[in-house]
Amino acid sequence: MSWIEEGHIIGLAPMLVESMITSLGYPINTEQDSNWSRCLKEVELGNIDMVVAAYQTERRKEFMQYLAEPIVIEPITLYYNKKNPIPSVQWEDLKGLKVGILFSDSFGDIVDQKIREYLRIEFVSTGAQNIQKLAIQRIDLMPLGAIGGVLQVKKLGFENEITSLPTPIVSDYWHVGISKRSPLIKHVDQLNNALIALKKAHAVELGIDKFTKRYINSDLSRKPTETAP
Repeated sequence: MSWIEEGHIIGLAPMLVESMITSLGYPINTEQDSNWSRCLKEVELGNIDMVVAAYQTERRKEFMQYLAEPIVIEPITLYYNKKNPIPSVQWEDLKGLKVGILFSDSFGDIVDQKIREYLRIEFVSTGAQNIQKLAIQRIDLMPLGAIGGVLQVKKLGFENEITSLPTPIVSDYWHVGISKRSPLIKHVDQLNNALIALKKAHAVELGIDKFTKRYINSDLSRKPTETAP
């Protein structure tokens, strides 16, 4: 969906957003050097105009307007270390386990509440850090997208150590979000229509194929940093 490489955010979502923005005649700056938590704060302050892909939460709706048209839907599943398998997707069975969560990450209000209620949360700054902690069993599980999670695990070389449950805990939509302080807020309907047109032209399917290959084949020395939902 998106990640940071050499100081710029790239991936399917930023590709779509760039096309949408430039169609309105605006220039776009894809530079990004902060973590997800800081990124959201900058959106709230109006220093960042758009979030290329995020799940919807009531808190985020206070400072960000989402486009009605989603980018894609992705199942969210639980990843675990094969040496320490987790029993099921039933929250009662997971009670007391330690879960790795990125700062300001969200999987929707309902799942977020369940995580707070049943699990012990250990916050981390990056997706790579979370996966590495799971690989050495410093955490018991982590929720990630069924598609993106597999790619991240493979990218870091832990596909023999880490796997996921086949049943998702939820399926949620990735949405483009616009800061309510941004001048782009007046173009919400135009941007939404532009996204619909891109999807009809199969830009999502083509982009997933393109950026899946790029992510897997990119140089690890660049230390790509996955953005959070």
